[in-house]
Amino acid sequence: MKTKIFYFILFGVTLIALAIIPGKYWQLPCSLYQWTGWQCPFCGGQRMIQALLHGEFMTAFKLNPLLICSIPLMLLALFRFFFPRLSERHPRITGEKFFTDKALFIYLFICFLWGIIRNMEKFYSFAPN
Repeated sequence: MKTKIFYFILFGVTLIALAIIPGKYWQLPCSLYQWTGWQCPFCGGQRMIQALLHGEFMTAFKLNPLLICSIPLMLLALFRFFFPRLSERHPRITGEKFFTDKALFIYLFICFLWGIIRNMEKFYSFAPN
């Protein structure tokens, strides 16, 4: 239990730090983009987090729509991690069906498709600027 409290505090401190510290000091470049020139499915994710923490929701959505749509799933996963007994007692409420092997495969397939679509010339407006 102490480790979960530590992770929760660390997560909160990290979010506060990311909101305060300008992005140019902590953002890492995308390795795939540096090597190939292709945008990976998660390119723009760090800037998206920065924009969300500053309340710029439309900017965040333009930077990476896939990750914005994944936020409820990520929050549900965090909830299941921090409250495992509640998720065992109420599996339907805590989204048991979203954490199966099949669901993970579908999500990874969507990420793969998003990585291809955002690099096509026709859809280049989806690439983060």
